[in-house]
Amino acid sequence: MKIIALPSGGGKTQQLIKMASEKPGICIICANTSAADRLQDQARNSGLPVPYTLTVEQLAKFLPTSVKEVYFDDIEEILAALARHAHVGAMTLSVRHQPTIRDKNG
Repeated sequence: MKIIALPSGGGKTQQLIKMASEKPGICIICANTSAADRLQDQARNSGLPVPYTLTVEQLAKFLPTSVKEVYFDDIEEILAALARHAHVGAMTLSVRHQPTIRDKNG
């Protein structure tokens, strides 16, 4: 699993779009329809293929069998959507390998 940890506006979503464009069967999960629309617009504007996207709500109902891997864009917003927008006070993450994409300050 790759972890993209950069400041807000640092290019995390663009990295995710680029990664999705390099591999078939990828679906990017977004918190809501607005976030999915923004991500698709960003892909279009950057000249990259528009990735297949699903919202958290859509994912709960259906995930096509053609999808072999999922990427999560803005995990904090996704967790908030799953928690029905209750405050997400803490989370854990098991890191088996060093993150492959990291904030240059961290």
